[in-house]
Amino acid sequence: MSRPTLARSLARRIRRLARDRRGVEAVEFALIAPILVIVTVGVLELGLMVFDYHRAGEATRRGVRTAIINPPIASMSDLKSGTINCAGAADDSITCGASEMFGEASFPLIVQDMQGILPTIGSENIDVSYAPSGIASDDTPGMVTPLVTVTLVGYEHEFALLDIIPGIPASVTFPPFSTTQVAPAAAIPIED
Repeated sequence: MSRPTLARSLARRIRRLARDRRGVEAVEFALIAPILVIVTVGVLELGLMVFDYHRAGEATRRGVRTAIINPPIASMSDLKSGTINCAGAADDSITCGASEMFGEASFPLIVQDMQGILPTIGSENIDVSYAPSGIASDDTPGMVTPLVTVTLVGYEHEFALLDIIPGIPASVTFPPFSTTQVAPAAAIPIED
């Protein structure tokens, strides 16, 4: 075959191939499919994250309800000098700074009830504080009704699938959730 004939034959085949539309859909799908998978996984992960965000708020509300119906964690005699802050630890214990511990058995109940809504909450994510409410009763002098606050801090939502994509973090840390309620009418005595 001569050189001009070979060139014409090759040009003819290229033109025929350029007009041939078979398989175009498969190539287009192969180019678009990874993007569709990433978007779908992203939407699913976002839905799971929003669901956990909602459950974190609900868990905090349940935690404060549990805290007000059980004995306080710290002695309320320290409430005269201001707010008592208690922080949970990874070993399921809680410390209240310099305050005397009173009802340590109440903390595991708070953790358990919060984990009933969001099982991945750890005791180190839970802080409980007691503050004077200023609500007193003329019938019960020397008694105080504290404001009880339960805060969920440092909670991380772990991604199920999204972390396989380079550049995407494996988790996101939620902002603190805090719920405050006044302790029930059964006020707690403060020692003089």
